[in-house]
Formats: sequence, C-alpha cells, structure tokens
Amino acid sequence: IVYAINYVPLLTTDITANSVTTATLTATTGNITTLNIGSYTIVVSGGNLVFKYNGTTVASIDSTGVITSQP
Repeated sequence: IVYAINYVPLLTTDITANSVTTATLTATTGNITTLNIGSYTIVVSGGNLVFKYNGTTVASIDSTGVITSQP
C-alpha cells in the first residue's frame, strides 16, 4: 500500500544566505510506520516511537509517554 503525500510550498525566501522555507503538508490518514525527514527518521517499533539521526537512535517515546534519550 502506498500513501500519497502532497507537499505544497507556501513561501521560500533568502535572508542573508540562510534559506527559510514554510510549507504545508496534507496527508491522507494511513498506517505509516517510518517517516524520513532529512537526516532524521521516526520509526514505530514495538509500540514505541524511535527517533534516529543518521541511522543512530537518539531518543524514544514509549506507549505511556516516557521519553528516553540516548547518550
């Protein structure tokens, strides 16, 4: 099953060599287990949300809301 996500940029501007972008994300309800955002990945794993940076786990949130960060 493939879910379509529509990305519609609202504003792109350059302020002293720093690019600032604001966008709207419209998605259909679905069962998404992995979300990639640049170097970051959010994965559903065993009832937890696991946050990774460049493939290395940096934090997680369990089903009761406890947040754990990795050293």
